[in-house]
Amino acid sequence: MKKGGILRRFYLKEKKYFLNLPLQRKFNIIVCIALIICSIGSLLGLNLIYTTHNRMLYRSMEGTMFHSASLLSEKLKTIESMTTIMLRDSVVQQDLSVAINPDATDLERNNAFRSLSSLVPEYYQNYKQYGISYISLYNSNYTSHSNYARARSLPDELFEALLENAHERPGYAVWNTDYCNSYGLFLSRDVRRADNLELDTIGTIVVNIDLNSVIEDSTKGYQIEDSLLYLIYSNGNELFHSPVLNQEDIPRLMSATTADYGVIRMNGQYFFYTKNLIPDFEWEYICFTPYDSVIRSQRLYLFLSACIIAGIFILSLIFSQKLFGTVTGHFSKLLLKMKCFGENNTQLVSFDYDYKMRHDEIGELHQRFDQMANQVRDLIEKNYVSEILNKEAELKSLENQINPHFLYNTLESINWRAKAVGADEISIMVESLGALLRNTLSRKDHMISTIKTEIDIVKDYMSIIQFRFEEMLQYSIDVPESLYAAPLPKLSLQPLVENAINYALEETTDTCRIEITAVRIENDVLITITNNGSQFPENILQRLADGEAAPHGLGIGLLNIQKRLQLQFGTEYGLTLKNDELYDLAIVELRIPCGDF
Repeated sequence: MKKGGILRRFYLKEKKYFLNLPLQRKFNIIVCIALIICSIGSLLGLNLIYTTHNRMLYRSMEGTMFHSASLLSEKLKTIESMTTIMLRDSVVQQDLSVAINPDATDLERNNAFRSLSSLVPEYYQNYKQYGISYISLYNSNYTSHSNYARARSLPDELFEALLENAHERPGYAVWNTDYCNSYGLFLSRDVRRADNLELDTIGTIVVNIDLNSVIEDSTKGYQIEDSLLYLIYSNGNELFHSPVLNQEDIPRLMSATTADYGVIRMNGQYFFYTKNLIPDFEWEYICFTPYDSVIRSQRLYLFLSACIIAGIFILSLIFSQKLFGTVTGHFSKLLLKMKCFGENNTQLVSFDYDYKMRHDEIGELHQRFDQMANQVRDLIEKNYVSEILNKEAELKSLENQINPHFLYNTLESINWRAKAVGADEISIMVESLGALLRNTLSRKDHMISTIKTEIDIVKDYMSIIQFRFEEMLQYSIDVPESLYAAPLPKLSLQPLVENAINYALEETTDTCRIEITAVRIENDVLITITNNGSQFPENILQRLADGEAAPHGLGIGLLNIQKRLQLQFGTEYGLTLKNDELYDLAIVELRIPCGDF
């Protein structure tokens, strides 16, 4: 398989995995990637700052060291110029000529020696600030020294070698760097006779320079906290090194310092170095300055920067989690709403948060879902629950129906025979039962009735029931005719009266009194059914709705009537059940709108 195909499969797999992650984890991954990129950028920036700092330090040190090297070159060139002045000095020319003249007397030679012995120290005094340690003026008979003790510290064979170097290039300034670390830097130069342009050698000037003193003097005045260390070499051969440097480290330092600047570790310490050339002499030098304090500062700076970056990373991650949590939490609540609504069909989960006050996308989603859910719930209740309740009312009332017309004809026959034999009570019962059945079984497709029709049903029902209970049951109906046309769901009053009779006669042996009244209150009609001898259980409607209590009997239940009323007229209408404990009364209040009548 090609590499591109494998990478593509891996990419698609990871993309699918990412897309299926929870929203909170997606946000966290995005934030982590962004923070990692920022951290890498910060570290690269720190590295750039670190490199720039070293480059700026190099440029600063380079300028300082190059200037000090220029001063060093100037001092050495001044010393070289001093030797030119000396060899051209008429006194030097004359006294050296006398000193080597075989015809001169001893007195003339002694005078010449004394003259030179006073002249050489004068030159030394005039030029010692340039780092001269001593000056020696040699001729074949004697040598004049500016400092005899220092001059005599040089071994004779080395002095002879310096003279030999000068003789090899008569009249030229010859620099000898072979003994810089032990005896110093030497300049030797033959003095040639100027009279008559004979140009024969009449003496040799030897100047000893304390190179370390010259270097230190050249770096004075620069704002450098620590002393500078020098390593001077030419063509790979060491010429001089500061006394602090170890001789065994010199080869390694020369091979390790290949760049123009950098940091090197030496004797357990870090040093910053720069490389350049000493002008006019073509000597290479390496300047070292202690760098431990800078290294410690840089490491501390890098450590603190890394800690700050890590702290910002962690705090940003925590803050983003909290911040995104305030967003994803609302999405989780919306998902919970959807889940519960899907499982319970019409139930909406409520939270202690008012999304109506939110005007962003989250608030809009919650408001739109709640609106949609309410519309779906209303649709379900009006087109499904309402139909079921109506069918339940019809089925309960038609439970024993076989053939309505056959039943009506049979009841008419019984009524005719009862009148024929003079059984008036039987006739009244049969007539009432027939009227009751006609009202309940007719107009099956119309579940909205009127108060008058429902009152007639109650009257027919009470006429039949009274023959059963006789004096134990009394009732009264006080409903103004002006309210007869008010709309009322079919079979709303008779089940309530039946419920009152059943409960009252079960719990008492006294006379049961049923009172039905109706009054108009502004735009509503309040129908009240009162009976004595029973009490409603506390919160019976809510308990029936929650399934905590079971409906009693086979009639149309209280909960059915309550739901039909609210479906028909709204949740502000319906039943209210209460008790009058003082008079031992159970009271049912049925509130409906007046309607257009």
